[in-house]
Amino acid sequence: MPISRTGLNSAKGFTLIEMLTVVAVIISITGILSVWFGNFLSSKETYLEAVKISGSWDLARNLSETQGVNYRAFISTAENAFWIAKFNSETLAYELPAQVRKEYLKTRVTVKSLNTPRSFSVADGGMSEDYLTFYPDGSAEAGRVVLQSSKGEVYTVSVAATTGMVRILNYEQ
Repeated sequence: MPISRTGLNSAKGFTLIEMLTVVAVIISITGILSVWFGNFLSSKETYLEAVKISGSWDLARNLSETQGVNYRAFISTAENAFWIAKFNSETLAYELPAQVRKEYLKTRVTVKSLNTPRSFSVADGGMSEDYLTFYPDGSAEAGRVVLQSSKGEVYTVSVAATTGMVRILNYEQ
């Protein structure tokens, strides 16, 4: 053990025990944060999918009011997809507008239930594809879709009949 002029030990550095303690603390904190962060990302992913559906339905309502024709917002539980379609008075059918495409939900987010005037809960054997119609006067068919993540996070996107307003709720309605 070298002795300096002051009479103190001049060795510098950390002992093995000190290094192992620091590494153990870092590993523990990383483990706790990774679980929390995974749950956080799952929750945000489900919410963002609800926002995408809400935006699509809001677009259908706005286009219906400005163009003076009916729009339908389709959702398919079989494909895990949603899209909007415009009523064509010449063919008497609903067609996908040129600027709109079919959107698919993330694989970890599924449609738990789909409630419209024509259907009932998917879990109870409801339809696998359904729609809500938005009218030029600003009204719409009342309905809702409940999204659920693989971790159990639930969000409901609902439409009010008289106003056509779209809301996102962070629980099952």
